[in-house]
Amino acid sequence: MQVLSRSALKQMIDEQQDFMLLNVLSTSSFRKAHIPDSQHVSVAEPDFVRQVESLLGGKAKDYPIVTYCAGCHCSASKDAAKLLLAAGHTNVYAFEGGMEDWLKVGYPVSCNDAAACDEPCSS
Repeated sequence: MQVLSRSALKQMIDEQQDFMLLNVLSTSSFRKAHIPDSQHVSVAEPDFVRQVESLLGGKAKDYPIVTYCAGCHCSASKDAAKLLLAAGHTNVYAFEGGMEDWLKVGYPVSCNDAAACDEPCSS
């Protein structure tokens, strides 16, 4: 697993690179706020890998996947990346700054609750 910085993730998004951005927090945290165009599967789901592979729609195991969670204090993104690597995915990154880091610099988020955009998500 490779760790991805905020600036590297922003560049991938800005350049419209082909990859899956995967929020691995709880459903309530995802609904609260998430990085636009991210997919969602909670790493706590017992069939996490199967659900991710379903979202990938048959893409090859080397298709880039970037996982993210709440922030530096949250291990969910790294846990998810490890599960995907163990399942044979070879191009997996963990954005360890997560929502906390993303919000800190004012990058765009999708929110179901406007107040949620003012504070980090919790796992």
